[in-house]
Amino acid sequence: MRHIAYTSCSVIAALCAFFTAPAFAQSGAAGGALGRVSISFSFNRQNVIASNQVAVWIENESGAIIKTLYISRFTGKGGFSNRPDSLSAWAAKAKPSSSAELDAFTGATPKNGSLTYVWDCTDARGNPVPAGTYRYCVEGTLYWKSNALFTGSVSVGKNAASSRAAAVYSSDDPARRDMLRQVQAVFTPKE
Repeated sequence: MRHIAYTSCSVIAALCAFFTAPAFAQSGAAGGALGRVSISFSFNRQNVIASNQVAVWIENESGAIIKTLYISRFTGKGGFSNRPDSLSAWAAKAKPSSSAELDAFTGATPKNGSLTYVWDCTDARGNPVPAGTYRYCVEGTLYWKSNALFTGSVSVGKNAASSRAAAVYSSDDPARRDMLRQVQAVFTPKE
């Protein structure tokens, strides 16, 4: 399966993203052993430097990262060490040691619109995860040290589930808070 970032423009744009996006770990058509979680949000690109960095990942209930689904190219290609303010919450949890290990899920900065990232209910090694509650996280570097971290929980198992994420902002500056909005997750069980 390849990562697809759906934009609100058209299906053609989604297909173009599919064929130009980096390759991702293979999984079955219906997702992992349990199904799949679609994490979606609205992205509004900022027109200033030191912004527009995004990371999407899954954690277990203890807060340990299960799998990173996406990270912006600047951060993934070493920005986590060159500019520690870029996606600092993700970097603190993922503890990347080199940009080479991040190639599988690093991508260009998204364009404006609705984005969707899919977790196939497997861990970083491709092993199916057990049924339970998982935390999904979407972090955005809004401007230099100003970050937004959206987190929510979703239950994966036999039944469909959904939730909306809550945001915590590292700065009281509301000027760029519209970069990430309406973060939510939907679990679809395997048929």
